[in-house]
Amino acid sequence: MITVVLLAAAAGVLLGVPRPIVDAPAERAAVADPVRSAPGAAHVWARLADVPGRRATAIVLGLVLVVAPAMGGLTRSAVPVVLAPAAGALVLHRLHRRNRQLLLARRRAETVVGLRVLASMLRSGAGPGAALAEVARRIPPLDPATLTVMAGGDPCPALYSAGDQPGYEGLAALAACWQVSRETGAHLSVAVEGAATAVAASAAALAEVDVELSGPRASARLLAVLPLGGLVLGQMLGAEPLDLLLHSGFGQGAALAALVLAWSGYAWTEALVSRVGRLAR
Repeated sequence: MITVVLLAAAAGVLLGVPRPIVDAPAERAAVADPVRSAPGAAHVWARLADVPGRRATAIVLGLVLVVAPAMGGLTRSAVPVVLAPAAGALVLHRLHRRNRQLLLARRRAETVVGLRVLASMLRSGAGPGAALAEVARRIPPLDPATLTVMAGGDPCPALYSAGDQPGYEGLAALAACWQVSRETGAHLSVAVEGAATAVAASAAALAEVDVELSGPRASARLLAVLPLGGLVLGQMLGAEPLDLLLHSGFGQGAALAALVLAWSGYAWTEALVSRVGRLAR
């Protein structure tokens, strides 16, 4: 019975909480605050993703070092010792990807807010340098451009450089607005307001792409843990599949082959989905 419970718990950890598909307005709200907007239990994954990378890695590795020997001792087999690191690697992969999604969403939201603040301050009569300095308090990559403006130079190269950072691509639109304003004498505030609208629409579209791709990712996780569900069901029916897998050479070889195939399928699906996401960007 203990083994069945452990298998069910492992399946739950591996499967995690798939992020459900929500409507576009809710996803646009998630761009503004991705952690608070995470629906239901997915909020837990969002909070876990807030843990710094090294700390999250240490937590997962610590759990693996505790769980693997414990399960090995309970089952008197080396198979759980092999399965536990694989489960830990999958959890770390999910946390890393979720952390990156939240980081990019925050940066895009910061860019939209910063552009709107900049346009508002320019319309109210603030100088470009003072307005950009205020926005740089929200968006640190703007610091070099702010210093350049204060010194009377051209901030466009620094703005384009800031726009090369992941999540801050919208700053390249600010650089284009600045360049057009310098060359034609057009009002910078009007151009920046238009850029803010375009960047907000782009951020919402990228968020919607992530939502659409959550379905294939959830399917990949489900297929990866489906064999564990079969083992739990067989054990509950009295077929005792775990005795074969844990205490015989043939069973241990089959378990290792199943682990390799399941992980390969998950990695392949994840690579395909990630490629689609990159093309959409």
